[in-house]
Amino acid sequence: MTVFQSFEWNKLLLIQHLHNRYNRLFSKVYIYESDNTIVPIVVQKCSLNIRWFGRRRGIYFLGEGSYSDYLNCIYDVFSEYEITDVLNRIRNDFSNLTWKMSFLREGNALQKYLESKEVRVTHRMVSVEVRLPKTEEEYNAKLSKSTKQNLRTARNRMDRDSIEYECRVEEKKIDEKLADDLVPIHLRRVLEINSHSDGLINSISNWLHRKVLVHNETNNNIVNMAMKLLNNSVLVLCQLNGEVAGYLYGLKDNNTVRILQNCFVDNYKFYSPMFRGTYDFLKQKIMDREIDCVDFTRGDEEYKYKLGGEEINLYTYSIGKHIKFF
Repeated sequence: MTVFQSFEWNKLLLIQHLHNRYNRLFSKVYIYESDNTIVPIVVQKCSLNIRWFGRRRGIYFLGEGSYSDYLNCIYDVFSEYEITDVLNRIRNDFSNLTWKMSFLREGNALQKYLESKEVRVTHRMVSVEVRLPKTEEEYNAKLSKSTKQNLRTARNRMDRDSIEYECRVEEKKIDEKLADDLVPIHLRRVLEINSHSDGLINSISNWLHRKVLVHNETNNNIVNMAMKLLNNSVLVLCQLNGEVAGYLYGLKDNNTVRILQNCFVDNYKFYSPMFRGTYDFLKQKIMDREIDCVDFTRGDEEYKYKLGGEEINLYTYSIGKHIKFF
């Protein structure tokens, strides 16, 4: 279980889902409960099968398509009897739909259960996490020579250009104005990542998709809500000459911080502010000894490995029509 399966996070997911009129038009949320198990699902009974309207026809965990990096049901203690009962009830109610269970972390209770039932895996990807050693010396020993050189280069460039660098960590709820000020930074990164397309049809599709992204980022932003409302928020803010150059945002989850967003202002790319800032954050957490892991969640971006990250497999299962669990 991770913070993504907490009641607090799923409340925000529900608010986010209902806020989008396209979600209300094409799908409905159902909550299935047993004694100590809750399974929130989104049922999409129709779809235009186009990128900017999201999901295709089927059943999904609440959180699909949002910043929930690991989807799952919610339980106090995993019970095979209870989960079998709940899954069969869902299959009975929606026997004509395929259920896509996305991004289940390898080794968690539900993933092992589905594996024991020989449910078909349709997609694999990874998340990356850094296990923190006891000392800064041990951590630096894990890093490659090129990574250490890149970190030195980042600081040398700042010093050479008389750039004042500050990296600070704020925990618990974030100031509302600061949280709102960070939205455009992430939006610019999202639009940059989704800016390339080939051909007329793809260009039109991509343009419409970008319009939806802008709407969702500015009006329906679950990370922005989390910053303002959740007391387990962790914000790493990097500033160059007093201006925000980038930030790292995550949620504290027992002995782990799970990162939801890591982005930077493109104008400061030359100085690698968030590569250096993330390294400094990891060092601080080693010294604090408050946590023993920083989970960079879904995705295999290069910087995660350079900073000592190790892969955790994520699995997507496709549960076909009329399948029963016994």
